[in-house]
Amino acid sequence: MSDTETWRLSAFAREERAEAWRAVIAETHLPWDVRVSEPDRPGDRASERAGGFDARVRRRRLGDLALIDCACLPCSGFRGDRQLRGTPGEYVGVLALVSGAEVVTQADRQVAAEPGTLLLWDSVRPAAFTARTALRKQTLLIPRDRFAELFPRPEAVIAGQPVGGHAGLLFRSYLRLLMEDSPHLDADAAAAAGNAALELLAAAIRPAYTVSPGTLRAATRASVNDYIERHLAEPGLSPRQVAAANCMSVRSLYLLFEKDGDTVSAYIRRRRLARCRADIVRAGAEGSAVPITEIAFRWGFSDMANFSRAFRRQYGQSPSEARRAAAAQAS
Repeated sequence: MSDTETWRLSAFAREERAEAWRAVIAETHLPWDVRVSEPDRPGDRASERAGGFDARVRRRRLGDLALIDCACLPCSGFRGDRQLRGTPGEYVGVLALVSGAEVVTQADRQVAAEPGTLLLWDSVRPAAFTARTALRKQTLLIPRDRFAELFPRPEAVIAGQPVGGHAGLLFRSYLRLLMEDSPHLDADAAAAAGNAALELLAAAIRPAYTVSPGTLRAATRASVNDYIERHLAEPGLSPRQVAAANCMSVRSLYLLFEKDGDTVSAYIRRRRLARCRADIVRAGAEGSAVPITEIAFRWGFSDMANFSRAFRRQYGQSPSEARRAAAAQAS
């Protein structure tokens, strides 16, 4: 049976609620670093008020989709490298805000979610959210490959503006129907309900999905960037591999980067260095003894001398100096 799972923070002791909220969000909305804060001091750990925080989350599975209904007091959170690595699978989240206010940041875009619109976010990219008021929202969590069946270039749709209109209203109403008024569904009926939700979502999004040359180029670059990000740890990652995975010629890939004054190889190297620096700084701050060599190899570098030179050129200090600085700052 497709029963609704429910989590209530009121079931936890007041001093346990902050940690319980992080666990509930990780279970239902994928891993996030979540903080519960005073409304006038969002994100400030010193102001965490776990004792006064309350929330309720319900989840209903619809085949391989999940519909999550969340009501909570003000909180904030982000998904960084650690959360991305800890996410089982890739998803697109479709956020329908019922009441309250929430600001979502992803891919250098900050969008205010409003009741009556749909906002999409991507699990493969860093993201952040801030809810400065009590809110209620519903999120349809869709496997990314299922979403790509509707839109072959998901990045162009995910990076778009919030979606409204009549079709969007139908989609939001259907989500509420599934969560509030539907009787128990067996597995086949639940999967069919999920398919119907995807059809309504496609109808809501397609009128706003225009493919101008600029939009197509931006979507192509986003797709390429996403592929590179997911394969950075492969030492043999090459322009030919990237081009083939994105159904384009190597020459077209070079031109795509040249328009931004960049090269494919330079971009891959910068992203690898950024991942290395993040892990090195984290190790220094946490007092970890993980060797720098291991970190460099983890992110696709095979020559330590070249890695050290590239790291110093990029950040003005050696990897060892970056670790020591992070350790000193932490202490």
